[in-house]
Amino acid sequence: RTSVRFYGTAPEHIFAANHFINHKYKVISEIGSGTFGRVYKCSYKHTTYAVKVLHCTNAAQYKSVKQELRNINHIGHSDHIIKTHEYFSINKYPNHFAIVLEYATDGTLLQKLKTIVPFKDFETIKNWMVHIAISLQIIHKKGLIHREIKPENILLAWNGFIKLGGFSISRQSECAITYVGNFLYMAPEINMLSSYRSEERRVGK
Repeated sequence: RTSVRFYGTAPEHIFAANHFINHKYKVISEIGSGTFGRVYKCSYKHTTYAVKVLHCTNAAQYKSVKQELRNINHIGHSDHIIKTHEYFSINKYPNHFAIVLEYATDGTLLQKLKTIVPFKDFETIKNWMVHIAISLQIIHKKGLIHREIKPENILLAWNGFIKLGGFSISRQSECAITYVGNFLYMAPEINMLSSYRSEERRVGK
């Protein structure tokens, strides 16, 4: 099954299978959890979605959610970026928000790599690299730095098409003055400079 994992302890589980989120999205299963959110595989009108449910308990978490929504709106539609369909507050659950995302049928790149070890399909790897590079080029042209390029944020559609997700800590280039992200995937020069070139270098790690 598809799974997504974030750092930290996930909040209380509030939606079980066959329950509905805002009387609209029917929960099929939980597919991920994180510091202040859970991700559910849901269906609505015969279409499958990934619904990220976030529980904000402090100002920093509210800020993170608002930043992610701003980034999503700023990027707009692209075949190389995981699509956001809508977002809303959740009825009956104060301080809970939902972001409805395109469902990546083949899961994350991290999951894919774990199922085939060692991975030696170099043509597929080359294709992935091209798609990731295109995704970065798209957001960089919008003046945005992703800041968390890692296999968990790279998703695979049913046809092997690569899509980029995970924009909660992305920032406009002129505003990105802090060092954030996963240390395992940081480019060496990130300690000296946060730049597009640093981010592009992560793709090859």
